[in-house]
Amino acid sequence: MQIKRHIQTIAALIMSTCLATNAVAMEKEEALAAMDKVYDATINSYYSVNSFYNFSANQADKEQQQVVQFTVGTVEDLMIDISGLLSDSTLTSQVDAARDAWITYEDSLNQNIEIVKDTGYTDLRLVGELAEYNINFNDTLSVLYNSVASDAGIDSSKGQNLIHDAGKLAALIMTKYSARSTSTVSQVYARDDDNDITLDALAKEFESTLNKLMSTTTNPEALKMLDSARTKWEFIAPSVINYNENRVNFIVNLYTKKIIEDLAGASQI
Repeated sequence: MQIKRHIQTIAALIMSTCLATNAVAMEKEEALAAMDKVYDATINSYYSVNSFYNFSANQADKEQQQVVQFTVGTVEDLMIDISGLLSDSTLTSQVDAARDAWITYEDSLNQNIEIVKDTGYTDLRLVGELAEYNINFNDTLSVLYNSVASDAGIDSSKGQNLIHDAGKLAALIMTKYSARSTSTVSQVYARDDDNDITLDALAKEFESTLNKLMSTTTNPEALKMLDSARTKWEFIAPSVINYNENRVNFIVNLYTKKIIEDLAGASQI
C-alpha cells in the first residue's frame, strides 16, 4: 500500500511539473505573439506618417490618402489584439499609455490631412507636432515590447527580436528620408532632444544589425531572405546616406518596404 501511495505521489509530482513547464511555455508563446503584434503596430505607425508625407507632397493625392487610412485601420486592429493578449498581465497600464499616445497621434494625423486637402499645403508647426506624436507613440510601443520580453524571460537582443530591431530601423530610416525629401522647407522627422540619430548613423546601425543577423542565422532559406534584404539595402544605401544629393523618395520607399517584407519572411521560417 505504501509503495502504491509512493508511486502515486511521484506521478502527481511529475504531472504537476509538466503542467508548470507547459504553463511557462504558454506564457512565452503568448508573449512572443504579443511582441509580434507590437512590432507590426510599430511598423504600420511608421508607414502611416510616411504615407502622410507622400500624400502632402503630391497635393492630397487620393491614392496616398487611402494608404494612410489603411495603415491607421491596421494599427487600430493591432491595438485591439494587443489589449486582448495582455488583458490578464501586469502591463495593462503600459497598454493604456500606448492607446492614449495612439489617439493623440491619430487626431493630429487627421487634422494635418484636412489642412492639406483644404489648402494643398502643410502647416509646418502642425507637421512638427505630428512627428512628435508619432515618435511618442512608437516610444510607448518600444517600452511595451521590452516589458513583455522581460516579463517572459525572453532575450530581446537575439533571434526574431533582432529581426524586429532591423525592421524598425529600416522603417525609421524610410520615414526620416521621406520627411526631408518630400518637402522644400525644413520638414524633419526628429526628436527635439539630443537623442535623435542622423540618417547616416542609422544606416550604419541597420547595416550592422543586418550583418549580425546573417552571421547568426543557420537556416538556408532564412539566409536567402536576409541576403535578398541586403541586396536591396546596398542599392538604396548611397541615397540614404547622401540624402541631400540624391532625393529618390519613391525608390527608397519601395525598396525599404520590400526589405521589411524580406525580414518578415526570414522570421517566419
